Amino acid sequence: MDALQVLQYIKRLPGVAGVFVADQSSRILASEVPPMFDDAALNGMATDGLNALETLRAEVPDFNELRIDFDLMTILIRDLDGPLLFVLIDDASEVSSVRIAGN
Repeated sequence: MDALQVLQYIKRLPGVAGVFVADQSSRILASEVPPMFDDAALNGMATDGLNALETLRAEVPDFNELRIDFDLMTILIRDLDGPLLFVLIDDASEVSSVRIAGN
């Protein structure tokens, strides 16, 4: 299963509005997101997510997962030992939580 197939699988999970992967320079490697998220929005999320992880790692060096809650959406960020996985959860859904697991 290639990276795009994995993203398509994750996007089909209940409550998942979109998913994308970015490298450590915030470049988008693959995405399955709604059309309202253009390249600039994804790059901004990737940059902000990477900065948040780096800030938290200053205090907790092995910190690798972050959840950011907004009014309309939750963003889950997981460091996959290089690339960052971003999962966008629609808060209007009835999903109570999602856990990102990976090696």
